[in-house]
Amino acid sequence: MFNGLVLSDVHFGASDSFKLYNELSEYVFGKIDSLESLSIIVIAGDYFDHLLSLNETATLYATKFLGELIDYCKNLNIRLRIVYGTESHECNQYQLYERWFISSGIDYKIIKTVSDEYIDNIHILYIPEEHIFNKREYYNEYINNDCNYDYIFGHGVINELMPASVFINRKSSSDGKRAKVPTFSSGELSKITSGDVFFGHYHINCTYNDNVHYMGSFTRWCFGEEPDKGFYYFEKSDNSYYREFIINDLAPSYVTVKYSYDDISNKTNDEIISDINKSSKKLDDINNDTHIRYIFNIPDGLEDVDGKILSIRESLKDNKNIKFDFKNGHIDKMKTISKDYLTPENIHKYSMLFDKTLSIEDRASQFIKSKYDQDISPEVIKWHISCTDVLTDEKGVIDDNENVE
Repeated sequence: MFNGLVLSDVHFGASDSFKLYNELSEYVFGKIDSLESLSIIVIAGDYFDHLLSLNETATLYATKFLGELIDYCKNLNIRLRIVYGTESHECNQYQLYERWFISSGIDYKIIKTVSDEYIDNIHILYIPEEHIFNKREYYNEYINNDCNYDYIFGHGVINELMPASVFINRKSSSDGKRAKVPTFSSGELSKITSGDVFFGHYHINCTYNDNVHYMGSFTRWCFGEEPDKGFYYFEKSDNSYYREFIINDLAPSYVTVKYSYDDISNKTNDEIISDINKSSKKLDDINNDTHIRYIFNIPDGLEDVDGKILSIRESLKDNKNIKFDFKNGHIDKMKTISKDYLTPENIHKYSMLFDKTLSIEDRASQFIKSKYDQDISPEVIKWHISCTDVLTDEKGVIDDNENVE
């Protein structure tokens, strides 16, 4: 039997590294301990989130987990394969551990270019994220009708599962003169694989054509990633392929709750705050590391919008795991009106407002003439401004000695 574990997008440095280390130890090492033997462990890219400093907590725990993983591989004779991910995340940081890998004596590879290998008659293809000039020429040896793999492990874009990324990638690098990150279709990978295709890069666990998988990130650190987090166990016995997604139940929860126009219009502030407290407690009872985002859709024309927003924020400001997002219909409407008004013609017409060589009264005079076709001299405007200054000064609002800009 050939079996293994594959995980991706660990991203040390993106979240609480101590907690991430504990999650990895609990589930990855826990799974290894439950097995009689293990043939291979694959990390399919983005073990790091960014270029880490030596004194960062993330560096400590990224090193600690990798060291313990190497010990497992050494003691249990497990192969380790690391498929290089996105350069802006990896930053060539594996080289820091090269002496450690070598001295351990384990069977390991850090794979930065497309390659294949046979392990106990199991044919495996590795596709790290690379910048290339011609996809067809570059991958022709590895992706063609004569190829047949048991498994493919990679990092990058699969068309059907990341349509937005595909569009951006193709549009930005269509001239053929610059090296670019290629995209793959599920079909071209599926048809040359008898077993499964496991890819990293996209943080949502999903499957296409039954055997093409994005594993998703190992844990959760932002909103919009509600599906289960974890990694895969896989095995081949005779001609039978098996896989199982191991859920990371310790991953923090990020939940979004939406309040509609009707909810906001028909409920008092106290009722809304009471609802929030109840739902927050309910979610916290399920997972004590729950982050909640409340989205309030506030309709245009609602009375005392600012007061309502301020009241909600102030009442719940001490809960650091609660985030608010206010969608104000009135503000959105005014933004649209303002945007529509800023035409090239209007910008040119009222250019005097941005002319710093003119005094305030000159700008005001020219604007009034242009906007309302009324002649008011700068002197008159200056007189009105001075009157306002006198009145506010008498009320103690402005001190002549203050440096107001």
